[in-house]
Amino acid sequence: MIPGARLLPLPLALAVSASGSEMPAPPALVFTHVTVIDATGAPPRPGMTVVVADGRIRALGRDGEVPRPDPARVIDARGST
Repeated sequence: MIPGARLLPLPLALAVSASGSEMPAPPALVFTHVTVIDATGAPPRPGMTVVVADGRIRALGRDGEVPRPDPARVIDARGST
């Protein structure tokens, strides 16, 4: 056994493995007030909102113009570096 490792009690381990249900997807992330730099040589675009869900960018647009999914965790990036 690995030092410090612990085993789940058998009933708990069986309940977890027998549940068969998948973990719910985490809520979408909505980053507001960001500056988008798209690496194409275009100038930076400040005042943008980026929606990320399932590990992918799902929407991008001007602040206030992009619909926010529900549920979503909104992160105001204003003043972030």
